Amino acid sequence: MKKSYFASRFFVRLLLLSCFMGVLPLALLGYLSYHKSASTIQEEVERSNQLILRQNRASVEYLLQTVDTLSTQLVNGPVTTNEVSMHAAMRLPYHTEHRKIFDSLKQKLIQIQVFELGIRDVNLMSFDQQWLVDNGIVYVLASLDRSRQQDAVLKQLSDQLTAYKEMRRRSFWTLAYDYGAADPVLRLVKPIPINALAPAGLLAVDIPLQEINKRLTRDARVGTLLIVNGDGTVISHGDASRIGTNLADAPYIRTIHARRDGGSAPNFTYDDGDQTYVVTYNQSAYNDWTYISMTSVERITVESRAIKGYTFFVAGCILGLVVLIAFLLSRRMYTPIQQLARFLPALDGSKRGAGDELSLIGEQLQGLVQTQHDMAHQIRGLNRQAKEYFVVKLLQGELYSGELEEQLAAYGYAAVWEQWCIFAIQIDTLEHTRFNERARDLLMFAIHNMAEEIVPASNRLSPIVMNQSVFILVGQDAGETRPFQVRTYTLAEEIQSKVKQYLGVKISIGISRFYEELHQASDACRESIDALAYRIRLGHESILFMDEVQPEARDRFKYPKELERGLFEAVKQQQAELAATCLEQLVAQLLDKNVSHLDSQFFLGRLHANLIGLVHDEGGSIQDVFSAGGTGIAELQRQNSPEEIQDWFRRKVLQPLMAWLDVRRRSREVSISEAVMTMIREEYDEDLTIELCAARLHFNANYISRVFKKEMGTTFSNVLSRHRMSVAKRWLQETDMKIAEIAGRLRYSHTSNFIRNFKKSEGVTPSQYRDRQT
Repeated sequence: MKKSYFASRFFVRLLLLSCFMGVLPLALLGYLSYHKSASTIQEEVERSNQLILRQNRASVEYLLQTVDTLSTQLVNGPVTTNEVSMHAAMRLPYHTEHRKIFDSLKQKLIQIQVFELGIRDVNLMSFDQQWLVDNGIVYVLASLDRSRQQDAVLKQLSDQLTAYKEMRRRSFWTLAYDYGAADPVLRLVKPIPINALAPAGLLAVDIPLQEINKRLTRDARVGTLLIVNGDGTVISHGDASRIGTNLADAPYIRTIHARRDGGSAPNFTYDDGDQTYVVTYNQSAYNDWTYISMTSVERITVESRAIKGYTFFVAGCILGLVVLIAFLLSRRMYTPIQQLARFLPALDGSKRGAGDELSLIGEQLQGLVQTQHDMAHQIRGLNRQAKEYFVVKLLQGELYSGELEEQLAAYGYAAVWEQWCIFAIQIDTLEHTRFNERARDLLMFAIHNMAEEIVPASNRLSPIVMNQSVFILVGQDAGETRPFQVRTYTLAEEIQSKVKQYLGVKISIGISRFYEELHQASDACRESIDALAYRIRLGHESILFMDEVQPEARDRFKYPKELERGLFEAVKQQQAELAATCLEQLVAQLLDKNVSHLDSQFFLGRLHANLIGLVHDEGGSIQDVFSAGGTGIAELQRQNSPEEIQDWFRRKVLQPLMAWLDVRRRSREVSISEAVMTMIREEYDEDLTIELCAARLHFNANYISRVFKKEMGTTFSNVLSRHRMSVAKRWLQETDMKIAEIAGRLRYSHTSNFIRNFKKSEGVTPSQYRDRQT
């Protein structure tokens, strides 16, 4: 029985409290003086150490996170202005044709070597193409020679980076040793792409450990200060020789891990056999580093030991007199607590040992209350999200009638409204306000909340934020006396006024037509957005009813693809007059009065993009055809009349495009003729045909024949025959080859055919020609 009582920490404390209550006031005062002074000093030291550790962690993590952020932006961002990603660059070989990309890549690496961050080196390696960027120079690994010291350094670096790839880790900090260096450096390793298990490349950023040490506050009161990473390797230590050693098996490191996993306080006492230390640690959530200070207990308690002897002498004398009474009273007071603690759910052993019965009871009750509160909060949040998700599906037309009625009832909405419409709210501009574009999303949610408060819950569904707009479905009951249009305008005006009053932001509101059936919500949603498109005519802070901006339904306008195709053919065929006519007809149709302003802008943008696309179809670059900034969609939108739009397309797009296509066509035809002539000169003694030439050049035979005849002034057969006759005359003059042998070499099926063609060309037979020459 006594053993079970003394096993309880609460009972022991109660017994000690009872004993202390019987001690003379002087002895009690002495003990409390000693105990309070010792505990206060230790707590102050621990608190001070913890604060210093936090400051050191914040300073070091600021450096590491800044370097990490710069590296992540480099890895995720484009390498060049034409949106070549870092991942794509990793798959490019180091060739001259990619020089601009590699120059931009090296410039990007140089840009993150910020002097204030102390970055010593940035390396980039492609595993696919086996090249390495070091100190702004690209090295091809296959060309390295280990016998040269510089190549050996690069080879060791590439081996290290390849080893990091095999770790299959997303991004991490590690210690690394450069070739022949005694002191390690701190290295950030990032795979490319970041989330890939088999990355195409890897980025490494090296920081000297001196940069870490410069940011640490080493105070004598803190004792020994060290930083250990997640593997137990020492990153920083007052003794430089300890950096890089592994302390994973050190007893105090294991204790830190155990206390961290158990949720215990970040300080404890550790005895290494020679001295006792108070160990305070701070764990980093960023990179799992542990910042540790070890302070000697002897240094902490030097001031409180002066009163130790006297206090314990007095307390010991008095404690013997009252211990029996204290034990009886403590057992009587402890019994109800013990019975209550038995009804608690069983806890794991570590948690039972961590506190007394009252602490366990308090933790259990607090946990139950917190769990109940969390569950209620989660249910409210999930219900709100479910309502908003229901509205999103409704506006996107993803609910059928039966499901719609069922969910309306489930979420507590009015089953029937006499009529309803949809508000679409958009911010006009953030110029001349206290906000910038980064705050746009927060502003949209602020407007969402204000609209939710202004429109009564019984007359709306949950507002949603979607595509930079706030949508509210507003309804009216049959018993409402005011006209629905008046009520909607009043609500819209109030929302607009309150947003401007409290946020200082101008908004416009588009209002759809009025409907009776909720399954038409997707159409109403589109109408509210379409109504907002007309604020370009009315200016900012507009309230636009769809029935007013589009009072009657228009016929559906289809984009004139056939007319556009005719324009493209005229451009390709270099028919300028026909192209101008097609352009005039096309622009007239796109700006027809039955086409909405928004559709006209989209159609003109589509025509502009399709014309520019002809350059890409021909394998060209826009910069080679058009002047910089001269063909942008913004300049097109500044044209104010159909005549200006036609003139802009003709001057800025059609004329340079047709000129470029004509030059490209002429260059291609000359290249084709030269290639065919080369085949004739080199393969005249083979069965050479126009079809064979076309197949080699990957063109249609009729096209090759037409281009060749245009450039040479005669057909392929005539040119080949004339060249063979020229060769035959040279052989007749310079060799003793027989006529039949010459005919065979020149691919004539019969000698008589050769003689007949030769006589037709030269006026004499081959034999007569040879006799004359000799």
